[in-house]
Amino acid sequence: MAHIIYLYNEIPEADLDIKRALRYLADHCRFIEIELRRGFIAHFFSNELIGKLADCWNNELSAERGFNYNRAERLDYENLAHLKPGGISPQIIYNGWQLLKLLQAQIPRGEASPDKLHLILTPRLLVTMDEGEPRRQHARTIIMGQPSIISASGLVEAPARSAEYYLLERAYQMLGQDIPEAELEERFAGKFLTYHDPRLTEVMLGYIMQAIAYSFMGEGFCDDPHCRLFNAHLQAEMLTAQLEAPEFCEKHRGLFNPGGQKTTLQQHAIDNPG
Repeated sequence: MAHIIYLYNEIPEADLDIKRALRYLADHCRFIEIELRRGFIAHFFSNELIGKLADCWNNELSAERGFNYNRAERLDYENLAHLKPGGISPQIIYNGWQLLKLLQAQIPRGEASPDKLHLILTPRLLVTMDEGEPRRQHARTIIMGQPSIISASGLVEAPARSAEYYLLERAYQMLGQDIPEAELEERFAGKFLTYHDPRLTEVMLGYIMQAIAYSFMGEGFCDDPHCRLFNAHLQAEMLTAQLEAPEFCEKHRGLFNPGGQKTTLQQHAIDNPG
């Protein structure tokens, strides 16, 4: 029996080429059918879900970024966000495990079997706390489970940039300034992913494959820094793993079908995903 991925996308077309992602999956994955849906919140919308989503905000960190909203304001924001995902702000931060548990509870029993994966692509920024470090919170690129969530904002913010970047950032902060765009472009052009980066689609593809390998094949992260399943902690590592050849290490190459052969994957678009 074919495996099924229910793919939910909240990322604007200008940032993510979803058609490219579907073609890539068709070329690389065996025995998988894809059902493309709107964003998860829009698909399973209810006033109760919106209320619980507003409670998933990390209020302290969001307030530091200028979103010191009371609950009524958070509800208004979420009611608009599911209708116009392009307006979702990466400056609003969600508690990752709380959000995952909430979304998991929305999945119908008939769509929750091991041969099905609900995969969410979102601009929402997620953080989780380290065990044993209750005060230390980390942005996440991906949270794997049912559903699995891949954060475009996390791809920008979670993997660390170079030490040179942080030294320069601190120097400008002491002056009460941000690093000028011209200096960023001159010294760090292409060295890390940025918002609206044209490389986002290709990087996202590797994280989609991580979710597939974990959910359907029981494969965790790879130790090979040149494999798309590598768990990158640095921007440089992420860009190497996702953008440079080969796509997969020898061990994981056999999991997929990188030769471009036709597979049994079928693509369905519903809910007016465009």
